[in-house]
Amino acid sequence: MQAIQSVSKIPFDFFYGATLPLRAAWLILKNPSLLVLSILPVMLTFFLYWFSLPQIMEWSDLWLTGWFQGRGLETSGILLQTVQWIAAIGLLFFSVLTFAYVAILLATPLNDFLAERTEKFAQPPLPPLDAPTLKQRFSLIWTDLVKTIFCMGLSLIALLFSWIPILNVFAFVMITLLISLQFLSYPQTRRGMGVKTSIAFTLRSFSSSFGFGLATTFLMAIPMASPLVLPLAVVGGTMLFAKKTDPLASKIEPIQVMS
Repeated sequence: MQAIQSVSKIPFDFFYGATLPLRAAWLILKNPSLLVLSILPVMLTFFLYWFSLPQIMEWSDLWLTGWFQGRGLETSGILLQTVQWIAAIGLLFFSVLTFAYVAILLATPLNDFLAERTEKFAQPPLPPLDAPTLKQRFSLIWTDLVKTIFCMGLSLIALLFSWIPILNVFAFVMITLLISLQFLSYPQTRRGMGVKTSIAFTLRSFSSSFGFGLATTFLMAIPMASPLVLPLAVVGGTMLFAKKTDPLASKIEPIQVMS
């Protein structure tokens, strides 16, 4: 009977996970403190690309012009203009591909504050932890950054297998779960949960984690929208952790040796 009940919960858990970005958006809009922390990384990422991309394109044009001059080629003809246009399109394409990863890396320090602030608004609310010292705060940020790089590395490996029939299904599931793991990590890290423990938690709540990761992956795939999706994923991951965690897990000390 218990097994039947567990199986019957799978679609409900999946639906809950898949709707977490929408639930997170509603929670953010209802709480000004969450809204402010959500806007800051979004603005940071947009301004970074807005100001840096035209400068990089200008440097690219100057370098190509110098390259043509150095080889005695005409610099006022259509050939150079065509190459410059191709380079500009390549830079734009590269920007779209890297936008999500850059947004996640740049917003990592603020994401930890956002996730921490979300804990008391989650259902059920997570019991508060003692305020970390400044040293502990930097340690938490560093651990989250390491987890982010870890997830990115495995995601790139999974992308290589995504071109192989049959294996591409497993690669897709792996990427989806890694996205979920990334955004579950903020409340987990403050409770001393390292990579192994975080992976075990994600697998135990597979249906809801997969639904959450699938919805987040879909939204992140929209070009240039990832900074807007990022706070939804951070808040949604904290909500998922609060929903699925053992209440005793919330009483672990903020800083422990990562397992």
